[in-house]
Amino acid sequence: YDLAEWVVALSLSKYIIIVVILFIYMVLGCIMNSLPAVILTVPIFFPIAMAAGFDPVWFGVLVVIMVEMGCVTPPIGMNVFAMASIATDVPMYSIFKGVLPFWAAMVIMVIIMVIFPQISLLP
Repeated sequence: YDLAEWVVALSLSKYIIIVVILFIYMVLGCIMNSLPAVILTVPIFFPIAMAAGFDPVWFGVLVVIMVEMGCVTPPIGMNVFAMASIATDVPMYSIFKGVLPFWAAMVIMVIIMVIFPQISLLP
């Protein structure tokens, strides 16, 4: 937990810490499968999030959403390439263009969840 103590000792806003962590998860979602990205990084980032004072369930929900956002993020999103291999008659730019509204909706959803964490914690 020394890394968590070090990050908290930086005197950064806890929201800056979570934005950096979520950005890393989105980038990892672009270049890795979801499960390995989460398994490899949760032991590093979970203690940091707990030391910053975030709810563990809220953090887990955001991690899953961000990794999945990375899976459809242009230009590397692996799920988009999977769609392109199935729909061989549809050009890649068309698939990315179709994904963008959903990606934008996910960004808005994540922003709302960061501002109002109670949304993901409702029973």
